[in-house]
Amino acid sequence: MKKSQVREAIKQLAHIALSLRAFLRLELERITNDTSWYEPKIPVVRGAISACLVSPVLALASA
Repeated sequence: MKKSQVREAIKQLAHIALSLRAFLRLELERITNDTSWYEPKIPVVRGAISACLVSPVLALASA
């Protein structure tokens, strides 16, 4: 059976659309608060790291 390319295209378009939306939200936050490129991203990254430390999705192999 041949794999449907339509499903892959929909996934790619959804990823592009969500990436663009995230960029525009961060850009609006940056312009509104007159901050640097990195300042709006810091809370997002810190939150993701904290969540990962609390309940990690992947476990590292012990040496």
